[in-house]
Amino acid sequence: MTNTAAPTARHISPAMTADLATMRAKMTERRARRGANPAESVALLSELVERHRGDNLAYALVYEGFATEAQAERFAHAHDLARADERVRLVAAQLPAFVALEADMGGTFALQLHLGSRGEADDTAGIDPDDPAATWWFDANGGELSTISPLGLDASPALVAEWITAQATAAGTPGFHA
Repeated sequence: MTNTAAPTARHISPAMTADLATMRAKMTERRARRGANPAESVALLSELVERHRGDNLAYALVYEGFATEAQAERFAHAHDLARADERVRLVAAQLPAFVALEADMGGTFALQLHLGSRGEADDTAGIDPDDPAATWWFDANGGELSTISPLGLDASPALVAEWITAQATAAGTPGFHA
């Protein structure tokens, strides 16, 4: 059974799609001003974004002449964050219980799954886009119990949802019962 109610958001991380498109256009223009073919630059940038993330993406952007180091790091972080947020949304849609999406305002600003509350303590799950391993995690009772999965960013949303559901059920998360 999948979550038929659309996830809500008490806090939404900034929509970065337009910003990323603008950044990509500026990087392509920068490279073209330096003599590169604009169409080939668009294709190469798409390939780099598809194949790399984090520091590797930033390094590749600088090496290929798309950006300065600071611009490349800013773009790589924004890209990784947007990619992780999209994965969190896909996983939320697969969960059997209603969840809320919340931004981690004290850290990465990535979306997290708010699975339920135990009074003052929350049960949450998510993925840290700044972690090179980028594996999914589950915290119960405000972090009293933390579990890291072997599943990465590109894991099937259904498989991630199954793992989160198993963790939440075992921890007695409200709304997740065996």
